[in-house]
Amino acid sequence: MELREAFGGRWWALIVIVPLTAAVLAGALYVQSDEGQVRASAVLSLQDVTSAESATEIRAAFDNFDSALGSSEVEDTVSTIAPDGDAAIEASRVGEGGDVVVSFAAPDSDEASAALEAGVREALRLVSEAERRSVARELVAADALADDSVELLLEIESSAGAADLAEESARRSADLLSLRNQIAAAEGDPAVQAALRATLAEKESEQQAITTFLLPWTNERARFDLGVSSGATAALRLQQIATNQADLRDAPLFRSASLIEESSLTTLIRTVVAAAVVAALIVVVVAIVSGGSRRGRDRSDADELQAPS
Repeated sequence: MELREAFGGRWWALIVIVPLTAAVLAGALYVQSDEGQVRASAVLSLQDVTSAESATEIRAAFDNFDSALGSSEVEDTVSTIAPDGDAAIEASRVGEGGDVVVSFAAPDSDEASAALEAGVREALRLVSEAERRSVARELVAADALADDSVELLLEIESSAGAADLAEESARRSADLLSLRNQIAAAEGDPAVQAALRATLAEKESEQQAITTFLLPWTNERARFDLGVSSGATAALRLQQIATNQADLRDAPLFRSASLIEESSLTTLIRTVVAAAVVAALIVVVVAIVSGGSRRGRDRSDADELQAPS
C-alpha cells in the first residue's frame, strides 16, 4: 500500500523517463569521448632474439621478457610514442615453443605499431643486458677458479718434482714394469739382478712420492678444467649476446604483424545500463521519501481537523 502511494501519480512516468534520458545522455557522452582503439599485434620468436634453446631456457626467457614489459623503461618508451594508448604491452606464449604474441592498443594505428615495436625492443634490450651481466659474472668466476687452480697445481708439482703428475706416474709405472722384466730376464746373473733390484727400489720410492701427490693434483686439475670449460662457455654466450644486441638495433623483430580495430560496443552498453540503473534508483528513493512526507502532512491535517475548537 505504501509503495503504491509512493509511486502513484506521475512517479511512474518519472521512473521510465528519467532512466531513459540518463541512458541516452550517458551513451552520447561516451560516444563523443571515445576515440576508438586500434590494436597492433605481432608474433615474436624468443629463440631468434635470445640465446635460449632448451624448453627451460625458453620458459625463463619468456618470464624475464614479460617482466621487462612492465618495467618503467618500457612504459616510458611506449607512453612517449602513444600517450593515449594502453598502459602496457600484452604478451602470451604460443604453445610451449618460443613464439610469443605481443599486442598494444592506441587510438592511432601508426602510434600503436610504432609503440609496440619500440616497447618490445626496449624490453628485449633489458633482458639481454641482464643476461649479459649475469654471464659476465660467470666468466669472472670461471677465470678466478682457473687462476687459483693453476697456482695450486704449480705448488703440488713443485713439491712432487714433476710437471704433469698423471703423465709422470704413468711413465714411472712403465719404467717399473720394464725393470721387473729385466730382473726376470737376468736370472742367471746375480750381480746384474742385484743392481736392477736396487734401481727398482729407488724407482718405487720415487713412484710412491708421486702417488702421494697424485690425488690432490688430480682433483685440482679437474677444477682447473672446469674453470677453463666454464670460461669458454661464458665467453661464447657473451659473443652471442653481443650479436643479439646488435640485431636488436636494426634487424626486424616480428614474423607477422596485424592491425585490428577494437569495438567499444560492449563498454557502451555497460555505460548506458549503469546510467539507467542509477537514475532509476534515485527516482525510487526520491519517490519513497516524497510519499512518506506527503502521508505525514496528510495525517497532520487530519489531526487538526479532528481537534475540538
